[in-house]
Amino acid sequence: MLRLSLWALFLVLGMSLLASGAMPLTFAATHYATAVSPGNIWNLTAIVECSIYCPFRSIENVSGILLSVKDASSGLATLNETYTFRNETQPRVAVLQGDLNSGSGNLSSVLIAGALGAGDSIYNIATTDSQTFNPSINATVAQMYYGALREVNVVTLPHGPGDITETLIWDQISGAVVEVDLSDPAYGTGDSVSIKLASTNMWSQSTAKDLAVDSNPLSQELVPGHQTSFLLIVTGFGGLAGSISLSLTHPSEIGAYLNTTAITLNSDETAYTTLTVAAPSNLAPALYVLNVTAQSGLTVRYAAVTVFIEPPDFLLFASPTFFPAGQVGSAVILVVSLNDFNGTIGLSLADPIGLTGSCDPTLVSVNTTDSLSAADCTFSSSTPGSYTASITGNNGQLSHSQTLYVTVTPTPTTPDFYMNVNPNFLDIAQGSSANTTVTLTALNGFKGYITLTGVGELGLFETFTPRTVNLQSASATAVMSVQVRPGLQTSIPYDIKIIGANGTGFSALVHTAIVDAIVNRPPQPDFAITGDQLSISFDSSQSGMIGFNIAGQNGFASDVTLTTNISPSEGLSLDCSARISVTNSPTLGTCSLHSSTPGLYQVTLIATGGGSSHSATITVTIGDFSLTSSSSFFSANAGSRGTSTITIEPLYGFTEKVDLTVSTPLGVSCSLSQTTIIGSGTTTLTCNSDTPGTYKVTVYAPAYRKTIEETFTVNSQRQPASTLLGLQPELFYAIVGSMIGFTIALIAIAVVLKHRH
Repeated sequence: MLRLSLWALFLVLGMSLLASGAMPLTFAATHYATAVSPGNIWNLTAIVECSIYCPFRSIENVSGILLSVKDASSGLATLNETYTFRNETQPRVAVLQGDLNSGSGNLSSVLIAGALGAGDSIYNIATTDSQTFNPSINATVAQMYYGALREVNVVTLPHGPGDITETLIWDQISGAVVEVDLSDPAYGTGDSVSIKLASTNMWSQSTAKDLAVDSNPLSQELVPGHQTSFLLIVTGFGGLAGSISLSLTHPSEIGAYLNTTAITLNSDETAYTTLTVAAPSNLAPALYVLNVTAQSGLTVRYAAVTVFIEPPDFLLFASPTFFPAGQVGSAVILVVSLNDFNGTIGLSLADPIGLTGSCDPTLVSVNTTDSLSAADCTFSSSTPGSYTASITGNNGQLSHSQTLYVTVTPTPTTPDFYMNVNPNFLDIAQGSSANTTVTLTALNGFKGYITLTGVGELGLFETFTPRTVNLQSASATAVMSVQVRPGLQTSIPYDIKIIGANGTGFSALVHTAIVDAIVNRPPQPDFAITGDQLSISFDSSQSGMIGFNIAGQNGFASDVTLTTNISPSEGLSLDCSARISVTNSPTLGTCSLHSSTPGLYQVTLIATGGGSSHSATITVTIGDFSLTSSSSFFSANAGSRGTSTITIEPLYGFTEKVDLTVSTPLGVSCSLSQTTIIGSGTTTLTCNSDTPGTYKVTVYAPAYRKTIEETFTVNSQRQPASTLLGLQPELFYAIVGSMIGFTIALIAIAVVLKHRH
């Protein structure tokens, strides 16, 4: 039995959009009249694609819908609806009745008024209430249905992050639905419904020359900063042939172009081309309609395609949990990447009074490759009851919340056991395995053997160690290992039910626990390149060496080409091996460096091979020093000494030893107070000569090929000594000294003689 009718499903989806305020409404056409007649029939075929968590599960076995008009008058209609199924289920017949003016009844999307067009609401806005699904028609275009070119009304419904996309198409004249397309972006599984007209007695197949242009798909989501494409299908009918011109009109906010603007058709032939649509990275969420025109002579036909601009986002899903009072229960929080979302979501839990909970991890990352991740929230309580907790995920301006339903059951009054699993979600790559621990807790003195069984999706293989647990104390554990076969669909959660049974048959004591297995793609073979050091230094007089390491990952084995980029581009030369063979074992390599230009350089090693490219950046410092003097010239008299100060200043962290020598011409003698300086310092250059003249004296740092030249000037002659009364100063002062001594002696003799008398 079909649990939910196809058209009721459409109504539920549409009403959810209406409630969110996303549904555009416009003024209605003047008159909403029934355009079908009793006896009109149209037959639709259905193709439903469903994965594990399919929102279309209730209709997945529907193969077709036959609709026949029983009664039609004014704005009212009564139809018989017959579902056919693929699984040998007997056809199911239902009666649909409704008012095409107000939308009341259960006709839903099967039939609308005839003669509506772009901009009209599908029901009369003057007679509908706020709860009626009543979108506006986006476009009216000509498309081929059951062998005839028909004007059709297209509605593509806007939607929020993770919502199902829905496009409905009605024949304009009759108002009969001729096509429905649904798709669900959640988990990236491609769940979809495609319904299309197969036959009808409302019109005849045409034999006139005509032209049709259609698009596959009719609508798509597009993430800002990305592009997508539509396949355009151009078909000639009734012998139409020749050149077909194509043109495009589109909103200025987006970029779009046709792969070709002219095609040639042979008689009754179909040709294909591509429409590419690009969204700027800063484009705000909106719905955009693009129109393609196909023209052959005077025959002009149109196709409308719709693009939803959807920014990157994420979704949260929370599973309910239940556990006995005094024990611990756990719930899985699934985080799903939408529209190329790439980032980390912070999870926070708000639990009510009487319930204590926490989540691990509190930071969950998802991206375009691993679009699904999870966290484990554990709860405890001693008070039985039903609780609701709230889990919130935040990433910058993005925030979403989900309600967690927690049921705490009373403690059993008879011997029993409780089964808990940690972790209760497993992240497993295709072809790999992962383990979780099953903890069995005895309640009210329970003792006995518990046999564990795993029931999962096809492609998951569960084994337990041990499979039978002898629970004779407060608790015991077993390990469940889950193996995933290669090729199992990725980025969706698979439920594994663990059944613990004590005893057999109807008298067995049985409990269950659920584990979610998230299957991801196996890591691709790749490699990584790293530098031995983040930075190196050497002096301009020397050569340097960069060491690097290339290691394969996940079975990578390929040759890798090594190229380099140096910034600034001049002043440093690099010599590396051009090709390196890489396996899972680390491969060591070196590059030699040469530079005579001091400075800071960024050296990027770029390794490319096996479909991947990776790089490592190393900072290279080329140290140096400056050699200067206090003055470019100095002087002394002949036979005297002259001095000059020589200074070494480091550049870019130079710290090495500098040996200095001095070179002099003939007739000059020079020396340095220090001949070795480390890093920085000064030395005194002292020179003398007896020969007047101007001399060039050179100080060398030979290891660094640096020199500084000084000009040493020796005065032209020695200055003659001055005379006193024509005598040399030495002779003059000797005579004066003798005379003074003689005078003092005479005075002394005279004093003695006078004293005697």
